[in-house]
Order: sequence, then structure tokens, then C-alpha cells
Amino acid sequence: MEGSSAGSGNSGLSRNSSARCIEFLLKDCYHGVRARLITSNTERNPFRRFQKCPVTKNDCGFYEWIDDELPQFQNECVRNMMRTNRNLDEQLK
Repeated sequence: MEGSSAGSGNSGLSRNSSARCIEFLLKDCYHGVRARLITSNTERNPFRRFQKCPVTKNDCGFYEWIDDELPQFQNECVRNMMRTNRNLDEQLK
């Protein structure tokens, strides 16, 4: 990353090590294949990560949350921000 500051380089290292930690937590599905990491984009579970079977045909049903559910107050704040963001996107169209 040419031209990047030391601070941004350090934050990149943090993200990379965080991603490695999550990859370590991923399990094999019932097919014996490493599960796929997905981030929920629903209002009920905003930005909550989970793992599931990566096989698209004949999915084995393996599914497991990685992140704990947000406390209700935080969940409501995130949902409000998501709604505001959608409304702003619509106004820009």
C-alpha cells in the first residue's frame, strides 16, 4: 500500500488478524466442507455474522451464529441507522 500512513497500515493489520481469528472459528458443515462466513443484512440481526453450509445445491442445513445478539437498545439504533440510510439512498435516486 504505497502512500498509506502508518496509522492506516496498523488498522489493516488489525482487520487482517481479526479475519484470521474468525476463519479459525469456522467449522466444517455436515458435508465436511469449511463453512462460509456470512454477515446478516436483516433488520432483526443487522451486521451479525454467522456460518453456514457453502454447498448451494443440497445444502446440509448447517447454520450457526458467530456473533452474539446485540442488546435491544443497540439493535434499535442500528435498525434506525439502516432505515435512515435506505431513505437517503431513495432520495438520491
